Amino acid sequence: MEARCIEIRCGNAFHRLSYEDLCSSDVQSLLDECYALGVEVLCLCNPDRPVPMHLRRVRIRPPTYTLVTNPYGIHHPDCPRFRQSRHPSAYQKTCDPRAVETTPNRTEEWLPHRRIFVPTLDQLNDAQREAATHKDGPCMVVAAAGSGKTAMLIARIKYLIDQGVDPRRILACTFTRKAAQEMTERLLTATGDMGKDVTIGTIHSVAYRMVAPKMGDGWRVVSEPSWMIERVLE
Repeated sequence: MEARCIEIRCGNAFHRLSYEDLCSSDVQSLLDECYALGVEVLCLCNPDRPVPMHLRRVRIRPPTYTLVTNPYGIHHPDCPRFRQSRHPSAYQKTCDPRAVETTPNRTEEWLPHRRIFVPTLDQLNDAQREAATHKDGPCMVVAAAGSGKTAMLIARIKYLIDQGVDPRRILACTFTRKAAQEMTERLLTATGDMGKDVTIGTIHSVAYRMVAPKMGDGWRVVSEPSWMIERVLE
């Protein structure tokens, strides 16, 4: 298998990298530019079935990026990703017994070796723990990318459930479906079946679920809402 199996595409141009190259500061500078351009990233561990990936920023200063496999992406068992997949400064293998590692259901399937780690309240820092255990009134948290917001939210939801709050009365909204899916996976890892009763979704999907029962039959979603905006402004 070719070592330089990462292909970054931007228009008609492309660049090949290896997973080991992610450790280079020069390559990290290149990835910083690629992140701003929204390039296409593929892993060619199996040339007949390239695996789509995307860049994720894990640190702001200095800008540090790692490669994340898109949902349902399946790597070859011998893919170098399993040996070196993250920048060393962002990667730390956990030995916590609460971490859950998924394994293939059938040996003939190619499934990525994935480890989902959900920190407990004791493993959060002081600021995260303060937000996760906040009790009375609203609480606004301002935090940068990669600072552990999702981990704090999952720890807070688990804390509320442990305090006796009905999971059906907990709502978590986010902006993207990918973030909602990631939160759901982490929550199920932390709480088990009780997490299934928590409502997690994008702002738009949650709003749709609230409005739909009130509208009854005979209504539809319009693709051109300018008339509604003009009516509201009047």
